[in-house]
Amino acid sequence: MRLMGRRRFVFALAGVALVALGIRSATRRPAPTLINSACQGAPRMTDRILVTYATRTGSTAEVADAIASRLCDAGLSAEARPVTEVTNLEGYSGAVLGSAVRFASWLPEMTDFVSANRDALSAMPVAFFTMHMLALGDGPAAVEESAKYTAEARDLITPTDEVFFEGMIDPARLSFLDRLAVRLVKSPVGDRRDRERIAAWTDRLAPRFAAVPT
Repeated sequence: MRLMGRRRFVFALAGVALVALGIRSATRRPAPTLINSACQGAPRMTDRILVTYATRTGSTAEVADAIASRLCDAGLSAEARPVTEVTNLEGYSGAVLGSAVRFASWLPEMTDFVSANRDALSAMPVAFFTMHMLALGDGPAAVEESAKYTAEARDLITPTDEVFFEGMIDPARLSFLDRLAVRLVKSPVGDRRDRERIAAWTDRLAPRFAAVPT
């Protein structure tokens, strides 16, 4: 009886371990490639713009890097950094905040950043960009739905500008459960990022960050 009891106990532990391993495997996704980049604009300009982002698979990081580079092309100095690595806003004259969307909202680390730095952000020009694959288009329903993505952040600060870009879903960058969720909500798959639209928005945004030249 004792031997049988021990066997059952061992089998039960093995079963729990297998379940835990299965859950871990189902929720594990490849680590995203985070980008830290900086570029120098015209020497006569005093602006230093932070382009910070929250990402799950890395595609938002690539857009943030493109925005920072474009701002430098316009004469500003800019840095692209993951929001989890930004500890303060000292030395920056403006900020561009970008996030992917999960569960109809910005990723929590970006919203937490806005909350923690509300006073500093309110004292400088700030723009929002959102990467998403649902609620696309300019129809009333899509506009109303996409507005929910940044509602919490907009309750804290008022952005100088805000834009919603189509994003990218690469199944190879997703966990099993993420891929299942994509199927359930019937989300488009693939890279739908419009580089020309991103560049055009950044070009329109740049003058709003430009201070008086020294």
